[in-house]
Amino acid sequence: DEAFRAHIALGGRIDFAAVLDNFCWPDPVQSEEVPDGRYKLAQLVRACRGLKDACTAYGLPLISGKDSMKNDAVIGDVRISVRPTLLVSLMGVIDDVSASVSSDFKAEGDEIYLLGPSRGELGGSILERVLGKPLAGCPDVHFDEALRLYRALSGCIRDGLIRSCHDLSEGGLAAAAAESCLGGRLGARIDLCCVPLPQGVLLTAAELLFCESPSRFLVSLHRDD
Repeated sequence: DEAFRAHIALGGRIDFAAVLDNFCWPDPVQSEEVPDGRYKLAQLVRACRGLKDACTAYGLPLISGKDSMKNDAVIGDVRISVRPTLLVSLMGVIDDVSASVSSDFKAEGDEIYLLGPSRGELGGSILERVLGKPLAGCPDVHFDEALRLYRALSGCIRDGLIRSCHDLSEGGLAAAAAESCLGGRLGARIDLCCVPLPQGVLLTAAELLFCESPSRFLVSLHRDD
């Protein structure tokens, strides 16, 4: 989802993209040397299912990939293994590169909108890493809802209505807003009371600023648009 939304944010065609998968995994074969092999294999199966669900939902063909399943080293009596990792790379088409959209705010007086609901997920986030303690909520992609947003945003970009677009990923809203400000050398006034939330959900300021709910964008438009 992150690779696809980055493609959409640039102005890429929603119907013309393909992905590659690169699995980098510790040994998933159960043995005396790998006593948790079944668990690592289960993680691999779950990752494959998640990849299949996303590619099917977004119509993204997997055109190539690489699988490396023995990423372990033994030093003395210590076994060092990589974290189970799936890297997804996306390639797509932008019909007119001069009409692509960058992430920097463009002009004073433009209006800023956050697209997509913030659900407050902080599990695995940058904030969790900084605080050094586990936080609640694993980010979950709602494919049908996301695809509707992607199609609408793609149409707005094609019609020239979007002046800047930044997909939200690591660091959430706070990081995206800071990067758009830095790129445009402009400040921004952000009202957290206007952040779109799912019905019945209340979030703290930290959750609003740093949650990494997927399928979201920070965009700016001319006031007349």
